[in-house]
Amino acid sequence: MAVTSSLTTYLRRGWFRASDDRLLFAFPLLASLLYVDRLRRILVGADVASIKFGFPTGLGTLDAFVNVPVPAGVTVSPLFVLAPVALGADAALTAGYLSRLRATMHSREVDPVEAARDRFVPMFGLVALDFAIVLLLVLGGAAGSGLLILAIPLLLVLAYLFYAAPYLVVVEDRGAVDALRRSYGLARQGGEYLSFAFQYLLFTAAVSFPLSVVVYNTGIVGIVVGLLATTPLAVAADAATMLFVEDLVGAGGDARTQSDWVEF
Repeated sequence: MAVTSSLTTYLRRGWFRASDDRLLFAFPLLASLLYVDRLRRILVGADVASIKFGFPTGLGTLDAFVNVPVPAGVTVSPLFVLAPVALGADAALTAGYLSRLRATMHSREVDPVEAARDRFVPMFGLVALDFAIVLLLVLGGAAGSGLLILAIPLLLVLAYLFYAAPYLVVVEDRGAVDALRRSYGLARQGGEYLSFAFQYLLFTAAVSFPLSVVVYNTGIVGIVVGLLATTPLAVAADAATMLFVEDLVGAGGDARTQSDWVEF
């Protein structure tokens, strides 16, 4: 199919192909539960509503659609020591999930455990890099309001440049650095890549406001509702992005051209 930037078209196609595989719905739910400290901050935060502007993340979670409150100062939660375990589990879940998601949409069978093992290393590299960038920006923002003003747009720029990377690990069987370079090259070209990203920003913003009202203001019930609501949203959005990336690179892109390699 020819590439198009229409998010609604890809959402319909992705949901139609992926929604019958009930196992897929377990992955976003488990991934949301991995980062307990994020859920804790939502529970104890003073926010009453917010709007989230986000790009595709590979494996959608609650915090992909709802802003997690930033600490008022630089603090270290006891739960932070579990971060390496959570990152490893996140990478394994993302690798298994995206592999099964793509296979399901093309009527193929894949063992998510085997896929998680085969693609764990590149996916862990992407997950760890994302965590490190977010952590540095959060620490910078918590250290001063001026740094926070710079941190937010910088985070959005980085998320835009590399949102295709986890999908490219699966679609084109690339390593972490290779996938980042490929995504960066696509981002520099703009066009459909930019248009899809802009529509995704609007999609997350539209979803996040009503969802944040429920999650922030109804305690543990709101968290549960948020987890249940974002699970199908994540599957639909991730399936849509997978199909878009496939179309953008030629449904697999077995042949790599010189233009794939863009130096930073």
